[in-house]
Amino acid sequence: MHLVVCTTGLPDNIKEDVVRHLDGIGILSRHFTNHVSHLIAINAGSEKYWAAKRLQIPIVTPDWLFKVKNDNLTLKQATEIIGDYSIKPLSGLVISTTGFKSVELDEIVQIIGKYGGTYQANMSITATHLIAKSLNTSAKLTAAKQWGIEVVEKSWLVSQTKSQSGSLTSSLLDSPGVNKNDNPSSSNQDPSNAANQIVDSENHYLDTLAIFLGNGFDKQLSVYLRKIVRDGGGSFMTTCDGVVTHFILSGESPTSQDLIELKKASETTVCVSYKWLSDCFIEKQRLSEEKYIIPITQESPPKLDSNPSDPKPANNERLLLLKNASAKTRGVFQDIQFFVKGFTTSEMQVLYKSIINNGGNIVTDEKIEDIIYIQPFQIYITSTDDIRTEFWIERCIQTSSLVPIDQSILFKPTKVPLPLTSFQNLVIGISGYQDVERLWINRMATLMGAKFTETFSRKNTHLIRNPEVPSNTKTIKALEWGVPCVSIDWLYECLELGNVVDTKIESKNIINPMTVSYRTSKVDQYMDYQTRKHEKYMQNTFTMNLKKSLENLANQVTTVDTTDESGETIGNPTKKIRR
Repeated sequence: MHLVVCTTGLPDNIKEDVVRHLDGIGILSRHFTNHVSHLIAINAGSEKYWAAKRLQIPIVTPDWLFKVKNDNLTLKQATEIIGDYSIKPLSGLVISTTGFKSVELDEIVQIIGKYGGTYQANMSITATHLIAKSLNTSAKLTAAKQWGIEVVEKSWLVSQTKSQSGSLTSSLLDSPGVNKNDNPSSSNQDPSNAANQIVDSENHYLDTLAIFLGNGFDKQLSVYLRKIVRDGGGSFMTTCDGVVTHFILSGESPTSQDLIELKKASETTVCVSYKWLSDCFIEKQRLSEEKYIIPITQESPPKLDSNPSDPKPANNERLLLLKNASAKTRGVFQDIQFFVKGFTTSEMQVLYKSIINNGGNIVTDEKIEDIIYIQPFQIYITSTDDIRTEFWIERCIQTSSLVPIDQSILFKPTKVPLPLTSFQNLVIGISGYQDVERLWINRMATLMGAKFTETFSRKNTHLIRNPEVPSNTKTIKALEWGVPCVSIDWLYECLELGNVVDTKIESKNIINPMTVSYRTSKVDQYMDYQTRKHEKYMQNTFTMNLKKSLENLANQVTTVDTTDESGETIGNPTKKIRR
């Protein structure tokens, strides 16, 4: 048996196991070529994954290779068991939703589970996708944009489970378009609009092409061009070598980094503007490269001038551009080393990506000095001094700063076992919190064992209310129904104590409408509301009592004995008088 195996998305430790198990039965190919016999992955959706799907190359988990090696299987036997180790279309994807009603949501959850994905009701930074009903603002949608989670619509789910290639079709976020005036194509169609019209392209107009993106593309345009390559059936290359057929340039001339990469390419590699790729996408066919070719003159990369008194304008301008580009790539975790543990494999891959995209580095040896440990918040440990959670990662990315670990109890793993037994009967509502804070309260309440509801009813046992936000219908109803209004700090206090804090005791975290010292500037409004309510009650009571008295008088019969001055009786002495 001689296997030619390529891998995608494997952590370093698993990749080392793959190499070790290949000894004697095959080799590891660093690049995905036509010679590859099997693709080993743990997640679906990578460029290599879609290329293997198109070429009908088996995509299997590492366990398949381990079994083949350990059981000394023949090629025929190894082929027969591939079905048991195949990667499902949604394998490794962690998917959340927003805006869907219960019936439609149940359908989506079933599809996700059926095709190997993981549904995440309470979205965190470990999610890979957010399926949105629409682009109407929601807490999840805002957080997804901040954390770099891909936002898609429901049709994406269908295309992923049925398509043999990736699809641009369902992205709800705007794709960057090309200026129509600069577009050499005769078509006037905006590629960002065209991107939303693809459903499942069977016209692989870029088939057999190996495409590499040069230097200078921003993140959004880079993602957009990668999707075009995938839609056209081409192979997106992460390294430039002799296999690359097309080198895509971001400007009218190659950058110094492009020139370095081009030295690794073959003589047949064509250098074209990214507009060629965009126009191919619009026309749904491979266009001639002639109008888009950018001539390359191999020059030495610009060097820093040792004589600052006589700078060269061109080099200085290029140096400034390189400095700006470098500044843009520096993230909040620049030069920080992270060791991640305790998460599922798919969640770990997402965290790796988030950390690396923000300038950090991942290490696999926890004995290395000066590293930051990342562990799930809900994993109970007694000592948390040197360990941080996914909540800390989320806050750092949200604020673009390294926030102090002591700023929130959520930034360290819990010191009490979760869920809390005392929280199992609680139904917690929310009012006044938005975006990430709203998501955090949802996740916290659920992890602690309570049921979290967006709507508010008599079934709710607590209402977590932002004291800095004016009162609303939920707050008034909570007062009317006797539901305690608490701040988010009450939830933190419960978490710290490992039990439910009694809302009847005096605490700064219990929002008591009758206690002015713990109220916001809206105390007077609440007091006015209570006063008006009492006055209305008294008025209604008086009216009802008066009406009842009049009815009682109406049922009484009296005899009127009226005489004149002469002593004679006037009128009928038995006549009923209604007073």
